[in-house]
Amino acid sequence: MYTPPVLPTHISVLLGPVKGMPSNEEIIRVQAAIRLYQQYSNVPSLFDPHLDVELSQHLFDLQMAKYRQRVRNKQSDLVSCEHSSSSPARIVEKNADNIKLPNADANNAELPIRNAEVHASARPAYYVGIPDTLKQSNGIAEHANRLIEHSNRLVEHSNQLLEQAVERSNRAAGQFNKLLERLNQHDHKQLNFLAEESINPADKLEGILKNINKVLVKIQHAIIRSHKGNTIAALDCLVNEEGETPGTRDTAQASAVTMPFEPARMPSAGSYKRR
Repeated sequence: MYTPPVLPTHISVLLGPVKGMPSNEEIIRVQAAIRLYQQYSNVPSLFDPHLDVELSQHLFDLQMAKYRQRVRNKQSDLVSCEHSSSSPARIVEKNADNIKLPNADANNAELPIRNAEVHASARPAYYVGIPDTLKQSNGIAEHANRLIEHSNRLVEHSNQLLEQAVERSNRAAGQFNKLLERLNQHDHKQLNFLAEESINPADKLEGILKNINKVLVKIQHAIIRSHKGNTIAALDCLVNEEGETPGTRDTAQASAVTMPFEPARMPSAGSYKRR
């Protein structure tokens, strides 16, 4: 029994086990399966070179089984022909031995031709089919060699495809890693730049606000000093750069340290009334 390999689902040809001498239809089905499967040789995911070799080997086994059966049939036919033709062959050989040549010198030139004719007529009939059998066996051997060479080429081609796929995946992985490194470097630089840029405006804004605060404090002090109707109680309206009034701190500290205002310069309420 000759069992075929298991075919994938995308191959529509159905192959079953072969018992005895394979028929032409069974061999044709195997050949059709091989041709259909080899159409996927350019798609690595759908083509297995080992399965292709197994299919070729299965076809070769079927062809050899049919060839051996033919040889056995021919041998049996030749044996029967040998038994049936043995008596005529002996008669022909005996007649060839009893041929009388009246003039040997005159017939020397014709002896090779007559001997060849005698031997040709005396040759058994079963020798006739042997050259054809040898030709068929040589043809089958050549066909088997071609199948083996074809399978080797397919295996080599599949190996090349696998190597190319591995090289492409390695190159893609390398390019992806380089891209990630560049992105990480760019992100770090961008983040550092943004952090620096965000710090600088904050520092600038802080300085601007301090200057504005100083200007506002001086404007307030100038307004209070320039108003002639202010009394000593107007001191509570003054604030320093920290927003503190004289009432929130000690009077000595407010007059000596934090308050730029000098109470001695403020006109008193009595003097203002006298004027």
